[in-house]
Amino acid sequence: LVGNVYAADGGQRLVAVADTRLRLVGEIIPPYDALGLVQGKVSGIAFGPLGEVYLSDPINGRVYRYDAAGRFISSFTGGEDAGWGQLIQPAGMTTANAGSELYVCDPGKRQIAVFDPTGMPLRVFGGTDLEEPWAIAVGPYGQCYVADRKGQAICIFSEQGRLIEKLDGPPVGSGRWLGPT
Repeated sequence: LVGNVYAADGGQRLVAVADTRLRLVGEIIPPYDALGLVQGKVSGIAFGPLGEVYLSDPINGRVYRYDAAGRFISSFTGGEDAGWGQLIQPAGMTTANAGSELYVCDPGKRQIAVFDPTGMPLRVFGGTDLEEPWAIAVGPYGQCYVADRKGQAICIFSEQGRLIEKLDGPPVGSGRWLGPT
């Protein structure tokens, strides 16, 4: 599925896969529960170095992992009483360091959780520096750019998770960010 376009469709609870001409070539659906119903909804998508696909489900607090062909491999989770390194409400995601790390925004815990490709927690950061982290990108030198929706800012963190700068946009009335995602 490498070279295709992936689009999360939270309304249908799936990811549509299209070729570069945007012709539908497949779909990835989160696992079904015991009643045969699709669980949760898809919020974020990230890709591993071998074409693995990670989908976040903020409703159930889960991240699903698929192989390059779209077959379900595993999931990892947290829940309402999630401890360190577990998720409550995973949203935007990205991979870094040649796919060896998966960064997951968790607005429910006001933090970024970093996992290895199998879902083992490595570190967390954010906390009091974030209000509602929704999306993330990692720069070439490991800096993390986090869209803080409720905080109305883009926060830049070092690779170790230290806040470097908070960009809260232009003054009110001249296009100030009102919830970057």
